[in-house]
Amino acid sequence: MFLNVFHLCNTFDDVAFKINLLELLKKHKNNEEIKEKIMWMINYFNSWFTKYEYRIMNQQKITEEEIQEAIC
Repeated sequence: MFLNVFHLCNTFDDVAFKINLLELLKKHKNNEEIKEKIMWMINYFNSWFTKYEYRIMNQQKITEEEIQEAIC
């Protein structure tokens, strides 16, 4: 599976993007190869929102609890 980030979010809204990533993770939780790609994108998403300009806007990262909920 090719993970094209431009298809994950029609509006490029960070909340919608987060929801789409979690939904993809839930859908593909039993496929390790796809799950690994989605987790890479989640880690990238989280690292992006740890930048200073996003921290002051109180952007939400994808938490470990949300990841566990999606894969359980």
